[in-house]
Amino acid sequence: MAKTALVIENDPTILECIEVMFEAEGLEVISARNGEAGIALSREHKPDLVVSDLYMVGLSGIDILDQLRSDPATGQIPFMFITADARDVVRQQCLAKGADAFLLKPFTFDQFIDTAMALLQETEPE
Repeated sequence: MAKTALVIENDPTILECIEVMFEAEGLEVISARNGEAGIALSREHKPDLVVSDLYMVGLSGIDILDQLRSDPATGQIPFMFITADARDVVRQQCLAKGADAFLLKPFTFDQFIDTAMALLQETEPE
């Protein structure tokens, strides 16, 4: 059964690129353009990975992470931030909040897929 990734990204170009990358790796992709929709989709579909932009209108990526981590149904889903904010304090904050990975935009195909696939492999049963 194919693994599922949820992508929460407000930039349609970046969203489409990520969808194409994941589909090329054989993943099923669910996408949301804002945090509220992303949280609802997480609860409905229980994806194997959530990839979220950090800064969006409405709920931020941190807000999304907080809500998913506080819900037993979604609390263990691997969570990966993507952002153009290169400040180390932001990276540290995201990881301290419970993010599993933090990737700076622009990233290469290999950087993105390697990071995402490593998180997905961690969720596979022994």
